[in-house]
Amino acid sequence: MKIIVYSNCQGDAIIKLLKEKITGSYLHIRNYTYFKKPNNLPFSELIKADIFIFQFTNKKHGICSTDNNNDKNIFSFLKKECIKIGIPSIFQSSFWPVIPGFGSCRDGHEIINELKQKYSLKQILKLHDDNKINYKLLDRFNKCEEHTKLIEEYYQNNTELTIIPITNFIRNNYKKYKLFLTHCHPSIYIFLYIVNEIIKVINKQLYKNNTISYFENIFTYQYDYKVEHLKGGSMWIISSEYIIKELGIEYLSDSNEDITKNVINKVYNHI
Repeated sequence: MKIIVYSNCQGDAIIKLLKEKITGSYLHIRNYTYFKKPNNLPFSELIKADIFIFQFTNKKHGICSTDNNNDKNIFSFLKKECIKIGIPSIFQSSFWPVIPGFGSCRDGHEIINELKQKYSLKQILKLHDDNKINYKLLDRFNKCEEHTKLIEEYYQNNTELTIIPITNFIRNNYKKYKLFLTHCHPSIYIFLYIVNEIIKVINKQLYKNNTISYFENIFTYQYDYKVEHLKGGSMWIISSEYIIKELGIEYLSDSNEDITKNVINKVYNHI
């Protein structure tokens, strides 16, 4: 069986887990590496795929797109009987009051930069300690989840593709379990859920029964099982009492505000 996962770096964990349940030949095609050079796609491999697991890719990317309402899309290179399963690209920035680093996502930086116009670094850190900064974490959480949900609903309502939604799972479990290692790297719980849903589709469409076993009791796994490579550095350790207060997080019994304050320091002094 030839299984291709067409995704960002999150596909690595999907493959690691699927290999525990399904014997086959696996290929991870990192979708973003072909956006500027679509003709470099491995067409000879795509046509061999028995199962094609894809993250949603915008129609603006032409033949790299996973929108089958687009005249050009990657599905045209698959054989007719190939099983296609869509999964979301997962992003959630609200578990860190100020996102570490200076990459494409800098949520929370704008709050520190705004405070910088009025206060010294020492005063801002004091405001943080006194729980007087509104990081708008719940608004951020809802915005991220709404964005993902809109994409899920588009595929559910406008295509006949098999889609695995994730937003309800996140909303139902984010308070009790650590679901994210960084803003764009989910913990093992999300991956186990998605892989179980993938197995359900394969069992139904390929075997017509429960031939492939599922991962049982997914929340009994260590949160970084099989996803060590997706863990961020020390700045990504979830530690702030703000996420307890603003998001109602239950899995933290205490907090170490030094991590968040170190990030605030870096943002404040960033030129």
